[in-house]
Amino acid sequence: MVTTFKFKVMKILFITTKITDSGGVSAILIKKINALLAFKNIEIAIASTNDDVTNLFFKLDQRVQVFYMKTKMRSILDLNRFKNEFREVVATFQPDLISVTDNGLKSFFIKRFLIDNIPTIYEVHANEQSFFYGESKGIKAKLHHFILQRLLKTFDCVVYQKHQFKLPKNVAKKIFIPNFIKLTPQNQSVNINKFIAVGRIVSTKNYVGLLRIWKKIQTNFPDKELHVYGSWDESDLVNSLKNIPGIYLHKPTTNLNEIFSEAYALLHSSMFESFPMVFLEAMSYGVPVVCYNINQPDLVVNQSTGFVITSNDEAMFIEKTEALILDVKLRKKFSEQGLLHVENFSQDKIIQQWFDLFNSYKLLK
Repeated sequence: MVTTFKFKVMKILFITTKITDSGGVSAILIKKINALLAFKNIEIAIASTNDDVTNLFFKLDQRVQVFYMKTKMRSILDLNRFKNEFREVVATFQPDLISVTDNGLKSFFIKRFLIDNIPTIYEVHANEQSFFYGESKGIKAKLHHFILQRLLKTFDCVVYQKHQFKLPKNVAKKIFIPNFIKLTPQNQSVNINKFIAVGRIVSTKNYVGLLRIWKKIQTNFPDKELHVYGSWDESDLVNSLKNIPGIYLHKPTTNLNEIFSEAYALLHSSMFESFPMVFLEAMSYGVPVVCYNINQPDLVVNQSTGFVITSNDEAMFIEKTEALILDVKLRKKFSEQGLLHVENFSQDKIIQQWFDLFNSYKLLK
């Protein structure tokens, strides 16, 4: 890749939270940064909040400087401290452009915190419910929504990952750019007994529902195994999963081959997602996906690359999973079509869109 930015050097600062985490946002951000550095005349830095450690889970290009911000947002009173620390990072790195992936309320003030008129992009990495209302309820949720509606328009551009995402009409510029995956030839030795689930083991991922589903599947197919890959803290939910024969918990890993190379199908029980990278990863290995409808029709194609189930219809989830078990030829068909479909999300195609967006901004300093 020899394309260059039209500026002598373009310096981009990404604002995020928990860059050291094993979650999806950290994964795609680091992959994107590593890919962007293949272009010439670009420098990148990361400012990250809420990290408890400084060891990165995903491998980051060593040329990238990481600023670990110390301010913890315990209340609105910490906003001024965050502003001052953010300004110090900007003064040190002197970016030509800023891109924000942190969906914490504090980050929506970033454009207002800037002293210089630096082009600033906001990247949406959340579903609509969590994005506009956070984890709050009642009056706090309404206040969160009210503030976001007004602050989102201060950004020069908002990038979203799903066509159906409803942004406020007053947003100056909005552009759809999906996540991507680097496609490399994969060797899969399918184990018809191995099913997988991938994601943090928390209640919001609906593992309780998956547990009910799996118990019924296992009644009819006792030789099947469910391998769950994701971070967790000890909880009643985790203990429930640990105590079910045929369910195996694995800590998160960057070795995708370990997760997908033998998997017969990916079972994804969450009903609220933005853009699950695990779907692309599964399809890149030819692994069919059974998931609930998360309003992403371009991602998993129903009855082509897997099954998309109406939300909360556990009976249908079970029926379609068992259909894959009983029909190996159907599984093979989904696998082949998934390998073709995932090419629409190749790194080369999508990273060019980011390059074109960043390259469209003139230096204002």
